[in-house]
Amino acid sequence: PSPTKSCRQRRRASSRGWKVAEFNKTANVARGGLYFLTRHTYMKDMRIEVTYPYSDASDALNRDYPAEIVRLDQAQSGRTGVALRFRVDLGLKTPSST
Repeated sequence: PSPTKSCRQRRRASSRGWKVAEFNKTANVARGGLYFLTRHTYMKDMRIEVTYPYSDASDALNRDYPAEIVRLDQAQSGRTGVALRFRVDLGLKTPSST
């Protein structure tokens, strides 16, 4: 993923009775996915829903997108770096795609 301005996101994940919902900022964004740091437990190949970008404004048009965890990294402060790939094309443009 290429560095860019971080955007707030909301994620929801569940697997066999385990559920997590969290809000945080992305660390990196790429055309087909993003990377974030978390203290929650995720697993490679896990499918999740991501609201991206996310806004808590009353008139925001937040939309959930299906995504899949493709990489996990050990990060600083006991957090885990999580790379995910969106399972649909969001139509996002990166500086290199313009």
